[in-house]
Amino acid sequence: DDDDDAEGVAADPEEWHDALNEETAAAEVGPLKAKRRDDDDAASKKRPKSADAEVVAHPEYPGLGATVPRSSFRPRAPVVVHPPVVPTVGDKAFGGGASGGSSSSGSKAARSAVAGFAVASEQGRRKTMEDVYMVNGAVQDDPSTSYFAVFDGHAGSRAAEYCGQRMLDNITSTAAWRRGDAKEAMRYGMQRTEQAYLRAALSATPRWFDGTTAVACLVRGDALTVGWVGDSRAILGRWSRPAAAPGTGESNRAWSAVPLSIDHKPTAPGEHRRILDAGGTVGRSVREANARSVTAVAGARCPVFCFGAHPLAPMRCYPGGLSLSRSIGDVTLKYHSVKCVVGDPEVDQHKLDLDQDKFVVIGCDGIWDVLSNELAVAIVAAAYQKKQDPAKALVKEAAAKGSSDNMTVVVVKLRKLPHS
Repeated sequence: DDDDDAEGVAADPEEWHDALNEETAAAEVGPLKAKRRDDDDAASKKRPKSADAEVVAHPEYPGLGATVPRSSFRPRAPVVVHPPVVPTVGDKAFGGGASGGSSSSGSKAARSAVAGFAVASEQGRRKTMEDVYMVNGAVQDDPSTSYFAVFDGHAGSRAAEYCGQRMLDNITSTAAWRRGDAKEAMRYGMQRTEQAYLRAALSATPRWFDGTTAVACLVRGDALTVGWVGDSRAILGRWSRPAAAPGTGESNRAWSAVPLSIDHKPTAPGEHRRILDAGGTVGRSVREANARSVTAVAGARCPVFCFGAHPLAPMRCYPGGLSLSRSIGDVTLKYHSVKCVVGDPEVDQHKLDLDQDKFVVIGCDGIWDVLSNELAVAIVAAAYQKKQDPAKALVKEAAAKGSSDNMTVVVVKLRKLPHS
């Protein structure tokens, strides 16, 4: 259709992506590399050659530092100039154009449960855009396997961009992937991405202090594998048929939201216990967090114990003050003596019932802070029935409800697999 190229997107996604890389490489990456070499030469003269370790301090919080073994420093990876998003042909039911996609044709594509996708990403009220999303409808040129991910950066966008470029490659390069174990491949790939990014962050001049959340979904046949770190979230929209009403013999379908991930927040019971066991504290301010004996009795019930923080402020874990308990990056926290923020991913695998599982919603906390799972499913279902873009509808509703964060969401439409 003519509409598919309305935004100037190349008909072949690979051609579009190659062209983008060629245009940006000479203009941006080359000068950056030259400048970094000069910075590295100057910095290397200032560093003590005989030191076995180096103190890495956060630029904004001098007290938040960590002594890092010299052996942890490795050559860093090149900066990702653009999120590696490859748009494909639009799905009319999901808005079409560059924001949508449909599965490829062919015998392998016929075995794909992904019918299409829609993406919307807005900076919102923030001064910078730190979200990155990644979509790949044919992992390793296999249309029966699709990958979708959202990364919500903080303190910068480097960590999110790094994950957007590297995570899928790290997943598919594992031995677990080669033997067909997508769940373990997801786990090892996310861990490998975190470790590689920390080495890159330590070797950068100046240091990279960025961090990011991650939620990634792999769809292969009727198997859905979800891995996440932090408070970005994935849910499943289910068009289920409840039990028949007594005395009528009739049953009606109803939409329901099925959580695919659990937010890594300091308030989650398991995370809260882990933080305290590690020697960390939790509170709406550092004063509240340090007054554990007081808040353990009354802090959750009385706003006076916020110690200067707004009573509606999010709970944070200290040291660090992050409102999430797991992340990728945040180098000073990962090498801190009190490891309350960790990068361990959680991974789960689900067998889809494609008769009633209709779509997957993947989004950052800019969406979920103001929209419940049930409301998000209702919005997507209504947009689908009206032949509108469900991702744009979610972002629009989140902005209307006062979201002050970056807002990024990917909606993946599912379909029945043909009978073999």
